[in-house]
Amino acid sequence: MTISSAPQLLASVSVLFSLTLGGAVDAGASAGVVVGWGADSFGQVTPPNSVIGVSGAATAIAVGGGHSCAIQTGTSFVVCWGLDADGQATPPNAVNGALGAATEIAAGGQHSCAIQSGTGQVVCWGLDDFGQAVPPDGVNGVAGTATAIAAGGGHSCAIQSTTAHVICWGDDLYGQSMPP
Repeated sequence: MTISSAPQLLASVSVLFSLTLGGAVDAGASAGVVVGWGADSFGQVTPPNSVIGVSGAATAIAVGGGHSCAIQTGTSFVVCWGLDADGQATPPNAVNGALGAATEIAAGGQHSCAIQSGTGQVVCWGLDDFGQAVPPDGVNGVAGTATAIAAGGGHSCAIQSTTAHVICWGDDLYGQSMPP
């Protein structure tokens, strides 16, 4: 399979693999090593050392179309692996390194999002053909921050911290970005 054929196959790939947090680590009961199984066409089931075994663990995981992401225990940095044709497995500095870390993570079809620790801002990266990787002012900036995040095939949603309202953005062909 070539990378150019990947977008057509992403919907079926996402149901062919799974990840879980397993094992006990010193970081607490809510953390563990990342374990993957199933189809590994893009390396999405093979986590890097930073979130497995003695080299590391994770506090949260997310599974996208052909990529996976986790929040690393200890640093709270976002670590992603697998298909990266649209940058969905390359977290920006806003959730990695000296510029930031994350509290929540979500992976969509070909994009990923995280809530930045300290600010509550939503940071997204990857494919943005429907605006799914550009959070609106309702969850970023003076208009608000987020407490939870979710990502679908071409849209993303967050719970606004000030109102607890669900705000969605991106593809709305079937009304998926318009919460009732």
